[in-house]
Amino acid sequence: MAKTKKPKNLREAFESFYQGSFQFCEGMLGCEDGVRPPCGYYHYSNPMSQNSLIRVTEGWIPRQKLPKTLGLSEAYIVRMQQWDAKLLKKALEHMPDSNFTDSAQKATDEQLIKMAKTYFKQNVIAVRIVYAYNVATGYPCERVAIIYEKKKGEE
Repeated sequence: MAKTKKPKNLREAFESFYQGSFQFCEGMLGCEDGVRPPCGYYHYSNPMSQNSLIRVTEGWIPRQKLPKTLGLSEAYIVRMQQWDAKLLKKALEHMPDSNFTDSAQKATDEQLIKMAKTYFKQNVIAVRIVYAYNVATGYPCERVAIIYEKKKGEE
């Protein structure tokens, strides 16, 4: 674990917590490829929530360590809806409630994997959900990334 920098005062401690910039999060599972650590408030009014980790399931492997037998795929939830709204609706039935960000935080690993398997039609072994928002509109557009077992011949 990386060394933590002791804050000089209470304000600095609060700001580093609010912005999600704690140094102990370096090397945190799921926080690679420019993904920030989880933050306490996922909203466009908090600029530090952009690209913040919402949830990662056990078994996530960083892109650099991914074996050739596994693949990585990623899509924005709004694009998934455009591509196949009915399939996404069916996949989201595995989630605890209707708000995607809240639901992703509450869901079990099994629920997240089942949701991803239903939509992507792959043998999903791990899921990572990252909060993002459209900077022009503030509209949330979370990213769903999956690690899946490649089929014979894809390797």
